[in-house]
Amino acid sequence: MSESAELVKELFSTLKDFLYRDIFYVLGGVTVLLSIILTFDIPIKFTGWTGVYLAIFGYVVGYVLQEVVSIIGLTTTAYREPHDLIKKIGHRFAPSEDWEALPPPNMVDLSLLRKCLDEHCEDSCQKRINRTVNLKQVCSSMGSSLSVTTILLFIAAYLHYPNEKWFIPLAVASAVLSIALIAVNWLKQTQENIMRLEVNKTCTTCQGNAIKSS
Repeated sequence: MSESAELVKELFSTLKDFLYRDIFYVLGGVTVLLSIILTFDIPIKFTGWTGVYLAIFGYVVGYVLQEVVSIIGLTTTAYREPHDLIKKIGHRFAPSEDWEALPPPNMVDLSLLRKCLDEHCEDSCQKRINRTVNLKQVCSSMGSSLSVTTILLFIAAYLHYPNEKWFIPLAVASAVLSIALIAVNWLKQTQENIMRLEVNKTCTTCQGNAIKSS
């Protein structure tokens, strides 16, 4: 493959990753910033480069919020043992998956698991896992931002009541959507863990070496 073709492929891959995940950092962060503006009646004129600045700050806010909310444990972007409720929902969502077979994090060598995926996972399987990862990231970023947005909208409903009652249904809708996104985030993280461990178990080279013996 020529250098120009390789460059085009790399640019396309970067653009695809941005559209899959990073754009939702922007959307989530901008949603939070607009909620702050509405809640506290901050005067702002959308002229010139205002939209661009808002998008840039929104990206930073969206990314930071995802990391903070993930550290708190409300959403997840890493290998974690799912709640029993998530397993029950998972059985309804994808009954063919073994939702009960996941070992706890301290029984999994994540470095060996990652190495197996990088070196031995077929492209078709890698694409399937990557799609699950992308969906997990989307739900994590938007779920985190909408959780904060929900709090801001309830504050706005209190501050502007009774003149602007439309904040109340908007806050409720934001709350419902954030809960749904957080639940799907946990589902996709669990499904990703199941698929990654299946690859490691069926790999003729690794033979399940990522799972530590008790």
